[in-house]
Amino acid sequence: MGIGVGIFIGLTHKTLAVQLGKAGEIYLRLLQMCVLPFMISAVVLSVGNLFRKGKANTYIIRIVTVFLAGMIIASIIGVSIGFIGKPGTHLGKEQKTVLGREIIKFEADSGAKPTVLKNKGLLYFIKEMIPTNVFYSITEGENLPVLFFCIIIGVALGTLRSESSDTVLSAADASYEALMNIISWLMYGLPFGLCCLFANQISQIGVVIFLALIFLVLLLYASSILLMVVYSIIIWLRSGHSFMYSFLAMKGALIIAIGTSSSLASIPFALEGLHKKLKFEKETTGLVIPLGIILNPHGNIVHFALSAIFMSQLYGVSLSLSDFAIIVPMAALAGVAASSAPGIAALSMLALLLEPFGLPVTVGILLLTAIDPIVDPILTAVNVYGNCATASLVAGRNPESAYS
Repeated sequence: MGIGVGIFIGLTHKTLAVQLGKAGEIYLRLLQMCVLPFMISAVVLSVGNLFRKGKANTYIIRIVTVFLAGMIIASIIGVSIGFIGKPGTHLGKEQKTVLGREIIKFEADSGAKPTVLKNKGLLYFIKEMIPTNVFYSITEGENLPVLFFCIIIGVALGTLRSESSDTVLSAADASYEALMNIISWLMYGLPFGLCCLFANQISQIGVVIFLALIFLVLLLYASSILLMVVYSIIIWLRSGHSFMYSFLAMKGALIIAIGTSSSLASIPFALEGLHKKLKFEKETTGLVIPLGIILNPHGNIVHFALSAIFMSQLYGVSLSLSDFAIIVPMAALAGVAASSAPGIAALSMLALLLEPFGLPVTVGILLLTAIDPIVDPILTAVNVYGNCATASLVAGRNPESAYS
């Protein structure tokens, strides 16, 4: 009901929707207030317990293998649907004129073209992953450096067999449960929060350019739904429960992902569904979900892969089989890079895919920015749900009792 009312307000009362968006932002901030300390507790506790139990090497190999396979599959699906659906060839002369006019208007309104981030290589990515000041990274919301620091702390605690390290891990567990309790309190305001957030999102959609790109949007949704069906089947087969029970167990994570367009805000709900309802191992899911949200973003990958095919078709660039072989891994790389970049900087990672083919990066970014409010919710859901499926493939199950 909250989502439905929000959509109605966003379509019919844009001024009210903007005002409600401010209230929705407050609710989202309350959720995000808990997410970073929750992620720190979950990762430190999970890594520490894996090393305590001597499972670390086995799980590291599993995680890397499943992450790589999942990213390549998501990229192949995006490329394949773009090749079959041909979204860039369905634009008539009038629609191309509309797009050209909207691009000029967008540049004039913004006063400047978006900055395109260049690919600086693997060593630069690794350097940026290591925090020089972890407290600065925490205050600036730099999640990848914080995650790296938490993993190192977890490894140190897991290999340090002492009473003091046991105390720290127990404190991390207590913090985990306390933050989950706070989040459960916030759930009482969820319908109102979703109403406000959806109203604001819907009101931001540029109707003219959206209609011109409607076929691309539909293909992005088709790709996302296809991936989510695959994820549902994986979780169902791995959980040992009925299909409907396993799907409903992940309902909270999906609703938060779609309603807030925040993968990080969905982490506590994903862990609750996997561990407390489906009984997957807490220490494994507690590592895979936060790690995957940043390093295994299937939604970003399918978005970039499909958008690259769209741009090549829009400008009449014929792609060979070897070109597709380049796009698949580059879309995965761009998706990972975008997950740790803010706002329009994330979309600028499209440059990794367009520049090798001489396609205009700025135009691609502007077009993706225009449809971002309508596609971001479903892509966030794919990011979250894809990592839930990944966690179910990596983690074992403890059906007898919950970890505590």
